Amino acid sequence: MIKKLNNVVISNLNTVTFFIKEKINYLIFKKKLNSLLNNKNPKISIILPTYNRSEMLKKRSIPTVLKQNYKNFELIIISDGSTDDTYKVVKSFKDKRIKFFKFDRKKKYDETIENHWFAGPVNAINKGLEKATGDWIARIDDDDLWTNDHLKSLLFFAIKNNLEFVSS
Repeated sequence: MIKKLNNVVISNLNTVTFFIKEKINYLIFKKKLNSLLNNKNPKISIILPTYNRSEMLKKRSIPTVLKQNYKNFELIIISDGSTDDTYKVVKSFKDKRIKFFKFDRKKKYDETIENHWFAGPVNAINKGLEKATGDWIARIDDDDLWTNDHLKSLLFFAIKNNLEFVSS
């Protein structure tokens, strides 16, 4: 009987403790979100994973990011073990907002088409998130094109509607 009563008391204490911690975390997050949404010129970290696609970087993804009419961003290019001239192509753009990191592919996935498209960039994206210093995160693939107002439109839509996440 005493053991059962102890379990009930401990369970209820854990529930109350969890509730208090979650309430505090919610209030902290809400304050941070309000601060973020009130910042009219936040920095956006754009993460671009790539693997041996230097031509795509040169002709598509890097130029489309640099043509954005919203200028407060950093472009984090993560080369996931590229063996082509990716580094040379990235450095040819000479823009201080571009940050390049190269990592060796350590984790191999089974060679299936699904893994190639869905699991392939995961490690590089996670590395990019570790390097990000912006208030917001955007993602672009190495073969993507954006309209010139892509970042600005999504950012101001999020701010106007008090959203913490938007995607395109």
